[in-house]
Amino acid sequence: PAPPTLGAAARHLATWAPAAAKRGGAWTDREIEACVVALIGAELGVDMARHTLDSEFARDMGVD
Repeated sequence: PAPPTLGAAARHLATWAPAAAKRGGAWTDREIEACVVALIGAELGVDMARHTLDSEFARDMGVD
């Protein structure tokens, strides 16, 4: 389904096609982190607001 808002479209693009959203230049650590967090949420259904980058998939997030 099409994203209902421009913000939703931007989040969708940044999650599923980050190279299209970032042309040229190096990625910052913060940009990489945001992309990984978005993909974990989208692909695994994990609420990353409840976890940190130090969380373990199986033990902390329940993903195995």
